Amino acid sequence: MRDRSIIASLLGLLITTTLPIFPQEQVFAQSCQPQFIYDQYRRIPYPIQPLPDEIATNSVSRQLAVLTEIAASNTIESNVQISLDQWLIGRPGASRPDAPTPPQMALLLKELSLKPQSGETAQLLQIFDRLAAQIERLDDPQVKVGLMSGLARFYQQLGSSDRATTTLTRAIEFSLKQLNPRIGVSNLGRVLTTALELKQAPKIAPLLNSVESSIESLIQPAGPNENATVFQVTIPLTLAQVYVETQQPEKALRLVDRAAKFAPPNQQNPDLARLYLQLNQADKAKPYLNAILKGYIPVEDPRYAVLVATYDTLKHPLSQQLFNAAWESAKNPIPESRGDFVSRYLEAGGNLDRVAQALRSSPPEMRVDYLLTVAGAYRQRNQPQQSTQAIEQFVQAVQQLQNYQDGSSAITQAIEQAYVPEASLAFQRLARLSVIAANPYTTIYLAQATNSLEAIEPTIQRLSKTKPALRTDLLQQLAIAYAQRQNVDKAMTLAAQIPLQDSDPTRSPQIETLAQVAAVLYQAGQVAPAQTVFAKAINSAQGISAPHIRATAYGAIARAYTKTGQGEAAETARQNAVKWAKAIRADPNTGIATNYVLSLVSQQFLNHTQVEAAWKTLQEISKDAYKETNIDNLIVSAMMSGQLNIAQQASELIAAYQTPEAFYQIAPSIAQAYLNRNRPVEAIALLDRATKVLNSQKKRSINTLAELIRLYARAGRIDAAQQLLATYPTSGQTGMDQRRQELQQYVSCYARRVSLQAPGQSAVISSPLWLRSPSTQTL
Repeated sequence: MRDRSIIASLLGLLITTTLPIFPQEQVFAQSCQPQFIYDQYRRIPYPIQPLPDEIATNSVSRQLAVLTEIAASNTIESNVQISLDQWLIGRPGASRPDAPTPPQMALLLKELSLKPQSGETAQLLQIFDRLAAQIERLDDPQVKVGLMSGLARFYQQLGSSDRATTTLTRAIEFSLKQLNPRIGVSNLGRVLTTALELKQAPKIAPLLNSVESSIESLIQPAGPNENATVFQVTIPLTLAQVYVETQQPEKALRLVDRAAKFAPPNQQNPDLARLYLQLNQADKAKPYLNAILKGYIPVEDPRYAVLVATYDTLKHPLSQQLFNAAWESAKNPIPESRGDFVSRYLEAGGNLDRVAQALRSSPPEMRVDYLLTVAGAYRQRNQPQQSTQAIEQFVQAVQQLQNYQDGSSAITQAIEQAYVPEASLAFQRLARLSVIAANPYTTIYLAQATNSLEAIEPTIQRLSKTKPALRTDLLQQLAIAYAQRQNVDKAMTLAAQIPLQDSDPTRSPQIETLAQVAAVLYQAGQVAPAQTVFAKAINSAQGISAPHIRATAYGAIARAYTKTGQGEAAETARQNAVKWAKAIRADPNTGIATNYVLSLVSQQFLNHTQVEAAWKTLQEISKDAYKETNIDNLIVSAMMSGQLNIAQQASELIAAYQTPEAFYQIAPSIAQAYLNRNRPVEAIALLDRATKVLNSQKKRSINTLAELIRLYARAGRIDAAQQLLATYPTSGQTGMDQRRQELQQYVSCYARRVSLQAPGQSAVISSPLWLRSPSTQTL
């Protein structure tokens, strides 16, 4: 079901096209389209070039490297489109069983915590400019405009409002030129929505007359078209809001009146209820308002928060009644059902005192969710006393719920809403009251974000007797946090409190901490202090008597050196880790032996995406131990960082020392990685080997057989795919027969795809002809 929902969501991004010569090809395209879209979705073509460990180990550097590759691509194919979609759009509207996925760019910018004029900002703007050029080359108009809208959002987030304006302007101009009016108008609605979100409506005002002409051409009596409401109501009302924002009420009212003809008053329509009131047409707004008051108000829809705020701002006599009705909906105990009603309502200019009053009689869970937002809004309106009161009420509500939550989620939300002063005061109050729980995932993050490291330290120190392992973990994070503030003395003081060895026989927490502190300082430009801390870590490691802990300690130092780009020092530390691992005398009581520790050190490198070091260390394991060694993790990490040569070599160890099943299960993944990067020769060679091994088994894996058939077809080896398909079991069972039919259709689709290739074209086509939009398109 998940695969079907993925395909359905991707199909929404693509337009069924009309091929101009052979109508039968269009029918064939429609039957094969889901297969190709799913294959495109599974592709992970980036990074193309292997990432060095010092790049791969840094999340931001790794993502910037991938973005640079996408921006530098010489061809615009479906894999590039899908990559851009994941970066700039995501899947925010996904519903169960899938979860909404934000644009990957949003996550990157959150990780960077970018500030205007920072080095990362300049680098990203350069990448964005190249991405803009890539998007301009796209054929599919809906994909193109969707990506341009997403790019405009991130331009503005980076502080480049002018570039955002330029991108929106070009998207509008492109949409106005569309031969198919429905595609053009649909795209215009998307761009107008983005312009309103970015407060860019005045900047696109010179184009609005042309936009209105295009939109009006599709406002017609409802027919069989299922998108009639979109063209007759939704998009015209979006343009009407733009006219309101640009001080053109007459034009706005004309559009609202025309849209109202297709939206009966007995239907809930918050846009009509709001726009009519904004345009001083209270009588026309009344029936729409009454319909809303009679029904349930879905406050998770942001339009209703804006509606309620508008009626408050314009002092409508029914504003209190409307607010009360919305507030009852907002009391829904499921947070995702009430959405961000309060923040959206206040952002739209709602009555802050009304919210504060309503919260006083609301359940404590609701007060915890919203009071910091109220406090931040009061501060922004220069009402410090009310802000302080709201924070105190928040603390009291958290105390009421102390057995269920500690306020961390609400504080995190306040930080994300830029209410940092309120989040800081609340965090510090709760820390002093010992309410904030010691959590290995959020405590130090919140302390850093609220500038409250000193406030949380007593909470951590109190764990010395009750939860020593958790105390050690949090002290490590706290020391690193102080290093990030370049407070070397405090970081070293905390590191000294961390045990050199603890209950975990596979690590030295103190050495790990010193190494990470050194890396943080080095990356911040504090080279001399960093080298001093590195020396301290090495000196402390030399004092560890247990060889297995000494080995993992040197592994931690090696990882930190790699992060700082000090390759020679990293290799020296790694070799020391191997040396001390090999000095271990096997202990049957603990199970700690040389091969176990070497495998552990290798995995610890992988945990930090340091594939080269992991591979070198794995090769130090004795050959007789490879049978029980987990090599798959290395192969997966190598593929994710573009190190296909290492993945291939590691698979040879599996072929030589592990079961045939282990090899034929991992080989298709490597072959797919080769195909994803348009390297069919290596892929086919690996598929041939995997097929030979699979066919030699008495009992074959049906799942692996099916995957090999698909990959042969993708690689253009239709003959090999058909030969394997002929051996697929025919059990007579409905499920087996259906799967065989699906595989036959899959192979047939790729066979037809190969027949459409030009002579000499690569066997692996990243985008079938029917996914490339021709000049004539239909919805």
